[in-house]
Amino acid sequence: MTDPIQSAAAIMVRDYVVLAFLVSLGALQITTSISEIRGLWLLPNKNLTRALGILLIILGLGYYLLSPLWLEGPWAAGSVVDGTSENRACGTASLDEISGARNLNDIHGGMAGTAYAVYFIFSAVLATIIAAAIAGIRQRYLGPKTLSSSADGLDALKQTDPLSTLSVSLSNLHRGIALDIERMMQATHRWSIPAIFERTFRN
Repeated sequence: MTDPIQSAAAIMVRDYVVLAFLVSLGALQITTSISEIRGLWLLPNKNLTRALGILLIILGLGYYLLSPLWLEGPWAAGSVVDGTSENRACGTASLDEISGARNLNDIHGGMAGTAYAVYFIFSAVLATIIAAAIAGIRQRYLGPKTLSSSADGLDALKQTDPLSTLSVSLSNLHRGIALDIERMMQATHRWSIPAIFERTFRN
């Protein structure tokens, strides 16, 4: 027999991940459209990207807040009592009880604060990866602009796709680390251990 608390917990996690993913993806589209970081746009047009971001946030909030009306969960009509989440029955909520449908204590199948934080981070990272993948595919087909070898990070994403940006950023990082090590070696005394190792491997 299925444990009702575990079932409730699974439903709450599922719905919260959907909410956090859609809201994170929407917020990412709005912020990148404002800053014109084209490398993370889902759509090629700035205004359409911003509108899509707003729509995704509305869809995420709407799904999370209103889905108890048509999806079964620990909020059946008549079982949502103000101030408590005990003795919840599984089913769909009534419109009058929708405000308390998600008010479920963690000992009754709700989510603890730590779980909210972990799943939010997971959803936000997943949203960023998916946005980068879709934007990368879109820009590849449209033909990304040539990227200067000196441009990397978010500035580079204004010009080209995430994959090209990652490649150039890693190359610049490797070059910068090598230059920093060389400068540090030049500043060390000849009798220091790093200088001795450097001379040994060079010879």
